[in-house]
Amino acid sequence: MLIEAFKQAALLLGSGDYRTLLQQAGIPWIENVADEFYEGTAIAELPNISDDIKLAVLNNLHTQGNALPVEKAELKAAPAGQFTTKGTQFFLNGQPFRFVGVNVREIAYYGYNGWNDGRYTNAGHIDIQLETAKRMRAQVFLLYAPYNRNASAEKTDTKEAIKRLKNILDKAEKLNMFVLITLDDAKQSGFNVSCNNQKYREPGFVYNMEYYYSGYKESFIPFIKEVVSALGGHKGLFAWGICNESQINPFVPPTPPIADCQAFLDFYQHCSETIRSLAPNDLITTSIESCHHLFVVNAYEQKKFANTLYGMPTIDFATIHSYQDNQRMDNTLGHNAERGSFELSLARDVWKIPLIIEEMGPVGGLHRGSGGWVKGALQEWFRLGAAGCMQWGFSAVDGDIGVGDADSGMHNVPAGHPGLPGQDWQILFDSYKYWGDQFWIGK
Repeated sequence: MLIEAFKQAALLLGSGDYRTLLQQAGIPWIENVADEFYEGTAIAELPNISDDIKLAVLNNLHTQGNALPVEKAELKAAPAGQFTTKGTQFFLNGQPFRFVGVNVREIAYYGYNGWNDGRYTNAGHIDIQLETAKRMRAQVFLLYAPYNRNASAEKTDTKEAIKRLKNILDKAEKLNMFVLITLDDAKQSGFNVSCNNQKYREPGFVYNMEYYYSGYKESFIPFIKEVVSALGGHKGLFAWGICNESQINPFVPPTPPIADCQAFLDFYQHCSETIRSLAPNDLITTSIESCHHLFVVNAYEQKKFANTLYGMPTIDFATIHSYQDNQRMDNTLGHNAERGSFELSLARDVWKIPLIIEEMGPVGGLHRGSGGWVKGALQEWFRLGAAGCMQWGFSAVDGDIGVGDADSGMHNVPAGHPGLPGQDWQILFDSYKYWGDQFWIGK
């Protein structure tokens, strides 16, 4: 089994003869050794094996007997741009790519007088954020594309969005970093594409189901077309995320109507096909919390709509959001542990696409711990095969500039700050940098 796993890993990684991988792992000749001696944790503990080889070998050991060999598996066709995928692996210009990253959702609008909190920010804060993230070796960062002065704005200023997004993409390219652009937010953060609020929003301004049935076609599809037409193919782009944390509103029933689930599928298919038609070489993802968050019982158990969603040829990788579990603070993977680990297995065995932890972070604000949970969560997510992990609410500016997240963000302020948690900044920084040092590609 082990020899076969190394052979399949060599095929997946394009590394030629599998004996080369064996030598890199410190086991140059192994045919006459019992496979069982090296399986499982023994492979994980080999001192000279790289993370990419380790992941590929372990994945093949886990799936032998349950999946076709890699060269015969029906892997999804991936775009042919600078970022591509094969199985659960990203590639950057042909080189295996994994990453740590940060969420800086507001960054394109720092200093913008149309943003209510923008008065606390300025353009110089953009550089502080990105340069600090680079020192932490966070090679990917996530932001939201639109912003409206208030929820009742009649139309999103798309030209302003394009100008500001291009500024960030240009900066990312110079820093050898990459942007995951989330095109809309299902929640009322202000970073939303304007729509007919009376018709398509519930109290709290979350999108209702009528929006997902048809309303998005009036406002969101035109926004996608303009933005992607202008910025598709940019060298600073990692991927397009469609919509942050879509969900049935105003309340989520235990068993959602099949028609509502189908509306979500149609929404993601329409949006992703629109992006692919305009930027055929760019990666696309959903930006959902989990398939269960979207479909509830119909995600895995009954209709298995998770397989339908991530079986779409225009969706290239999956996302999970999982924060420290405030009901079980010692839960290593956080509040979405069960669904996240299960979806990782689906991504490997069924969907054959990468999966990233798009949002993660500690909880508890000023009263949370020292940051040890994130250190353990990163270790476990990467051990299980996550292709990337991204801290929520990153703010490297010394002081409160109205960004980040006072509960679960990462703030570069002194311990004892009256409003923001800064007690764990250094351990969070070091935890992400530990992995970023291993994954970073280029200068």
